[in-house]
Amino acid sequence: MKKLLRHPVIRKLLAAWERYGQRHGAQHAAAITYFSVLTVIPVLMLFGAVTGFILTVVRPDWLDVVRSTVSDVLGSSAMSAQVIGTLDTALASWRGLGLTALLTASYTGSGWIGNLRIGFCAMMRAEEAESQLQQQNFLTALLRNLVVFFGLLLCLLLALATTIIGTAFADQLGLLGGLARLLLTVLVSWIMFAFLFITLPEERLPLRFWATGALGGAVLVTVLHQFAGLVLGAFSRNPTAAVFGNVIAIMLVLNLVAMIMLLTSAWTGVRHDWSGEEAPDTEQIEDGTTQEVAMAVPEVRSWAEKRRRERLAATLGADELRIENFDPTRVPQADAEQQVPETVAARGVRIGMRLGYGVGAATGLGIGALVAAFLGWLRRR
Repeated sequence: MKKLLRHPVIRKLLAAWERYGQRHGAQHAAAITYFSVLTVIPVLMLFGAVTGFILTVVRPDWLDVVRSTVSDVLGSSAMSAQVIGTLDTALASWRGLGLTALLTASYTGSGWIGNLRIGFCAMMRAEEAESQLQQQNFLTALLRNLVVFFGLLLCLLLALATTIIGTAFADQLGLLGGLARLLLTVLVSWIMFAFLFITLPEERLPLRFWATGALGGAVLVTVLHQFAGLVLGAFSRNPTAAVFGNVIAIMLVLNLVAMIMLLTSAWTGVRHDWSGEEAPDTEQIEDGTTQEVAMAVPEVRSWAEKRRRERLAATLGADELRIENFDPTRVPQADAEQQVPETVAARGVRIGMRLGYGVGAATGLGIGALVAAFLGWLRRR
């Protein structure tokens, strides 16, 4: 078990979970879930307006297909005529519905992305770094949040289309089709996480820092997608749970997705600015008992610090380099009792004597030249 806990991946995962708890990840996930629920209705209204535009302007022939489908399902009755009339009225008013949905979705979506950005950056930010979100202009932050919001909607539409297409072809292709659908879901989820890592952080991160975290988040979202379908199916089959069960299941799924996003950013923050501790080790002492040995290693924050530690390690012996004895913050001190080797001292003396002879000869020649010039001047007078 201890060997498993010492594995780098497990240690980083534990450090990410610790960071998630210390930086109030559950509270951030709850805020993201709340704004997600507020955003769902305007987004559905916006999709309804887009549907009305397509059925009444772009392809009006499809509207006849929808009407005939409703008539086939409900039959020739007063209810069928009432439903078709309501549908025609709703689709015809797509302009007003779309404008209202666009304004409402912009407001709620901006708040959603703003809370997601705050939680995302809080999980990823270094310990000593200060938040730069409060320094942004309101209009700039609003426009940035709206761009991210509508970009995220496109990613969700792509994921929905992938799910629909994959489900349609999975039955025909069998096991191969199901595997292809899972891979496509992972790919689309990875694109969504990549979009978040590119647009949400306060500073741009290289691909190597967030690619692994995005892949892990995509896999978790894919697994959650599979289990969410089972949970919703179980609630729909139970008449008692069907009243509020679907709403509870949707809110639970939204909260889990928010947790996955924040954990992914915490994982990336740990990789980008390592703040975890090594797993404790034990050593045997003389009386046969064991004691824990702390293996905490302070993080390296600069290249100069890394080089200083390497120079320090080069001056220590093997016993001093043991993890329980090594202090990377110590500065090497010169030993006052240590003597200079004889060969080094002799070489220094020889070099000093040669330099002294050279300087003395040059000085003598210069003084002699000055004296000779002075005597010649006196003789000429």
